[in-house]
Order: sequence, then C-alpha cells, then structure tokens
Amino acid sequence: MQLLHHQTSPGRAPGRPVSTAQRKRILVFSPDADLASNLALLLADTCETIVETEFCLLSQRIQQMHPALVIVDLFSLPADAVRQLQTLEQAKLTVPVVLLRSYRSNAEVERIIERLKGFVIYKPADVEMVTTLVAGLLEARPPRGIS
Repeated sequence: MQLLHHQTSPGRAPGRPVSTAQRKRILVFSPDADLASNLALLLADTCETIVETEFCLLSQRIQQMHPALVIVDLFSLPADAVRQLQTLEQAKLTVPVVLLRSYRSNAEVERIIERLKGFVIYKPADVEMVTTLVAGLLEARPPRGIS
C-alpha cells in the first residue's frame, strides 16, 4: 500500500498545510502501478489518496480505510473483471465507485456494473474527465464508509 499526501488544496496558498480531517480518502486500485500512482498524483491536491496494486488486498483495503470514493482500473479480461466487480459487490460499498475499463463488452460485467451503480470511464481515460468526475462525486456525497 502506498499513501500519498500533497499539502495543497484548491483555494489555498501553496505550501499551507491541509488538515487531514478536511481531506476525504480515495482508494485507487490498479494492477498497473504507474497508472495507480499517476491517478493518485492527479488527485493529491484535494484528497488523501491510497493506492493498492494487489488484487488480493483490495477487499482488505476497502474494509480498513472506509474510503469516500473508490477508483478501480478493471482488468481487460472479462473473467478477471467479474472477479474484481464481485469483490466490490461483496464489500457493500455505499460510496461512489469509478470504474476505468476497456471497450470490451461482456453481459455479466455490464450487469454487475449496473448493480454497483458504478461510474464508467473508458480507457484510455481522459485526465480532466477523471478529476472532474471525482471532484463532483466528492462534493455531492459526503463520505459514508461501507455498510
């Protein structure tokens, strides 16, 4: 697990400390460590970002950190994506889930995404789209953890 903190926030002077209590936690999962780190850096100005790159630890991270939002980079193969989505379902998340996925279609993947009420961004992901979506979701829904 990698914990990234950045000490600026929109509307604040650079270098002015941001209280940990003011920062919402986001869990970023991707098996691609570079993608996960880049997403974390993009979001570091506004939230506490925790990166997980090991699928076997995803459920544990969700339970431990009670994130305000979860970003998941779905595996390309449908069977693997189904396992990821089932893990998210089993966590009984009550927070927004942003899913980065390929255009490959699969009926079971689509059904689980519908049940999760996940927000889908197709890869390659547009950076501005991701940051805008995350900011909007964090403002619209206060962190409620998991049930």
